[in-house]
Amino acid sequence: RAEAIFGRIPTGAEVVIIGDTPADIACGAGIAARALAVATGAYTVGDLEACRPHAVFADLSETDAVLEAIYATYSRGWIETGEGAPSPFTGEAIWLGQIVVSLLPAEPEAKGLLALMLYTDARRAARRNAQGAYVPLDEQDVTVWDVPQLQEAEALLRAASAGGSSGRYQLEAAIQSAHV
Repeated sequence: RAEAIFGRIPTGAEVVIIGDTPADIACGAGIAARALAVATGAYTVGDLEACRPHAVFADLSETDAVLEAIYATYSRGWIETGEGAPSPFTGEAIWLGQIVVSLLPAEPEAKGLLALMLYTDARRAARRNAQGAYVPLDEQDVTVWDVPQLQEAEALLRAASAGGSSGRYQLEAAIQSAHV
């Protein structure tokens, strides 16, 4: 999948593998990718540790490190700016965020992170002018913002806020929401 997205085999520094099987973890070994293993039931922590990932989580309740890895991936894509073209990193991070939210529907911080990424990605087309210079938020052409993506972010943030105390990603998403 990574080769199809990047058009080449990415270097290990560009990839984080998050998986729940030895095969998932092993697929990153050929490119020296960082691997995070999550024991979701089919394999034990010991099974996954034998594959020598960088970190093993007993279950997805240890979400902080997983969310940080996803956000780091998104941030990498965010700084790779061009004429508004999306980076493969941002799309992959959003996809991973969607997976985590589907696996942990009661986890407010997972929803907060996904909302944060969707808010910022929805405004991607307006962030740069024709010359590639940054356009401040108050000067952006809001007609090119991705409205369905903003609506999804709003719904996720509402659901996250209803889920209990607010964490880092929910707070950052709320700040982004204030600009919609």
